[in-house]
Parts: sequence; structure tokens; C-alpha cells
Amino acid sequence: MVQVFMSASSLERLAAARAFLGQLSPAAEALLIGASRDAVDHLVWSGPAQATFGLQRLSLLQLAARLATAEFARHGLAHSTSLGAEAVAARAAFEALERGALPYFRPVAGCPGFPRALATTLAELRLAGIEADALACLSSTGPDLAELLRQFEKQKRARQHQSRPKRSLMSCLSWPTTWVMAI
Repeated sequence: MVQVFMSASSLERLAAARAFLGQLSPAAEALLIGASRDAVDHLVWSGPAQATFGLQRLSLLQLAARLATAEFARHGLAHSTSLGAEAVAARAAFEALERGALPYFRPVAGCPGFPRALATTLAELRLAGIEADALACLSSTGPDLAELLRQFEKQKRARQHQSRPKRSLMSCLSWPTTWVMAI
């Protein structure tokens, strides 16, 4: 059974969700999806005290990761977390620095927060579908970002890791064609 409740009011949505959960028997199985795992956990724990062993709680990103798992395996790929993306970004920056390919970012590329900032920036660029060649012609930061994006993609391919943009696409490809999902 799938129930959809739509409202602009978060209080109304939470009340409807609690009412739905209240109708379930303690041993019932249900898949609960929320903006974050913590939000779903809070919803379940703030409801009536009963057993929750049949409730599967996931964030939308966790659902995408689970749906993409079979497709990833079919292509010989592995999931990558944000921490993994930071590690790959750090490696890409290190290799680019070693080759002297980062004149703009050289002063900050060795700083502790650089890999996280770089990983976030590269994820945004990848989500927007921006290629390294499009960055290379930009002033000041463009050539460095293009080099870092190329290095990042090279590192990801070498390790066969895929992060959120690719995982989201692959999870969509793995959904049965009869499903309809609106976000």
C-alpha cells in the first residue's frame, strides 16, 4: 500500500505520518523515507510507544544508494561517500600540486579545509553537468578548477567509485519503468 499526503504545512504532514504509523500493527513492515534518516527516526520515536522492528527508515539519498546497488554491481562500480570524495579531492589536489598545475590555488591547496571545499565544489560542478573544458577558459580560477576536475574524474575512474550525481542517475535507471516518482 502506498499513501501520499501533500500539504504545504509541515505540521499537517507530520500529523498525517503519525496517524499512518498509528494504524500499523507492531509487526507491520513499512518503508519510511524522509529528508534525512534523523528526521524519520524522530518521527518514529515521537509517535506512540510500540515496536518498530518492521519499519525501514531511510533518507532519500539512502534510498537512491540502495536502488542503485544492483546497477553499480552490474557496471563494476562502488558507492562513495562524501568522506571518500574528500579523500579523492585531496589526492587530486596533491597530484596537481606536484606537477605545478595549480598556480591560483597553490597558496591554499595544502590547507586542512581545502579537500572538503574542493569536493563540494566539484560535486556542484558535476551535478550541473559542467565539463573541465568549459572551466579552462575562465579567468583566474578556471584553469585550476579544470585541472582539479580532470584529476578528480581520473581518480574516481581508477578506483571505480561513484558519488551522488552518478548514484542518483543509476538509481533512476534501476527503477522499474512502471513506477512513477515525483519529487
